Amino acid sequence: MNFKKAIPFVLCAMIQFGLLVTANAQDDATGDSASIVVENALVAMGGREYLSTIRTLYTDMSLQTEGKAIHWIKKEMLPNKCVFKVVNNDNVVFSQCFNGSKGFELLNSNKFEQEAEELKDKKKQKNIFPEFDYLNSALWKVEMAGQQKINGEDCYRIKVVSHYGNIKYLSYSKKKFYKLAEEIPLNAVQEKYKTTIYGGYKKYGKLVYYSTMQTDNTSVAKMEKLLTNQEVSNADFRD
Repeated sequence: MNFKKAIPFVLCAMIQFGLLVTANAQDDATGDSASIVVENALVAMGGREYLSTIRTLYTDMSLQTEGKAIHWIKKEMLPNKCVFKVVNNDNVVFSQCFNGSKGFELLNSNKFEQEAEELKDKKKQKNIFPEFDYLNSALWKVEMAGQQKINGEDCYRIKVVSHYGNIKYLSYSKKKFYKLAEEIPLNAVQEKYKTTIYGGYKKYGKLVYYSTMQTDNTSVAKMEKLLTNQEVSNADFRD
C-alpha cells in the first residue's frame, strides 16, 4: 500500500475512534459529550462530507392498515423545504407542505395555512439532516439526559432544546450511534411523550438510514424507496 495515500484513511479512523472513546469516557457529562454523540451519529450515517452533498431526500414508507398499504411520502430540499403526503390507493388523503416561508395543509380537499407559531423551528432549519442543526448552538442547545434501552440496546439519551424552547429527547445507540428513538413531550411537565422508534438501518447507496419506523402504538412503517438528489424539485413546494 502507498503510505502517503493511506495517511488520510488512518487519520480519519483515529479521529473517529477518538470521538467514540471520548463519548464513552464522558458518559455522565453534559453539553460536550452530547455534541460528540451527535457528531458520531453523522459519521454513522455516512460522514459530514458525504451528507453535505445531499441536496434533496425522497422517502416512501408504507404502513399496513386493515389489509391496505398506506404510503407516507416525504420530499425534502435544502435548506428547509418539505412536503409530506399520505397516499391511499393513489389518492392523496392528507398533505402538508412548507415552502421555506409558509406552511399549508390539505385535508379532504380543504386547504389550511399553518399558524406562524407552528413554523418557528422550520423557518430556522438549515439542513435536511437535523443532527447538523443540533450542533449549531445558535439553533439548538444539546445536553446529555441519561441512558436508556431501546429494544434491548443500550443508548445515550440526548436532550435538545430549540431556539424557541421546543424540546426533543433523542436516543442514539452506544454501539453504532444510530438514532433509535425520538421523544417529543406532549405537555409542559413532560409527563407524556409522542415516541417514534427507528430501526433496520441499512445502506442506500452511501447513506446509512433507517428502514422501519413506529410511532407509539401504530403498525410498523417500512421503507419502500429512498432516493438522494432525485425526484424532488422546487415545483413540489408550490402553494
